[in-house]
Amino acid sequence: MTQFVHLRTHSEYSMVDGLFRVKELVSRVAEFGMPAVALTDESNLFALVKFYRACVAQGIQPIIGADCWVQGDEGFGRLTLIAMNQTGYHNLLELLSLGWLKGQDGDYALLDWTWVTEHASGLICLTGATEGEIGRLVAAGQTDKADAVLDKYHHLFGDRNLFTLFINNCCAIKIRLFWQCFLLFISHY
Repeated sequence: MTQFVHLRTHSEYSMVDGLFRVKELVSRVAEFGMPAVALTDESNLFALVKFYRACVAQGIQPIIGADCWVQGDEGFGRLTLIAMNQTGYHNLLELLSLGWLKGQDGDYALLDWTWVTEHASGLICLTGATEGEIGRLVAAGQTDKADAVLDKYHHLFGDRNLFTLFINNCCAIKIRLFWQCFLLFISHY
């Protein structure tokens, strides 16, 4: 039986929207019998050591990632990047460092798409839902541009490392956007 795993969670180290304390998050994951959980704080890995230790203590597989803001050809958007191996971990560290050192825009570490293309090896990409570049383009009625961006992501990450992120919050407008994005993605596979 396949078990559910959260691939996008924020902790108190996501200063704007993190609700969970790391130990509380891992305890809840263990309580629900989930085998793993990803911690993808906003543009940082500050909770990494605390998260890793808490997961190991509870017998949970830690998954390391970050929510990132990326500047692409059609504007900026959120991508969740998850390290699938040591190379991906090092590339994620490099991207976050570049974002804060060279791409900082106020409170955000903005990644340039060229940096992502140079450091994509070993990373899994979740597309960012309505805050992602694709979701924003679909919401603006620019499905041709969204389709081109999806092609760009697919070319870089391939079939096995690119996943769409859908968040259903029961808002009628976002449900319509959800279905538009869903249809766009299934037309590619």
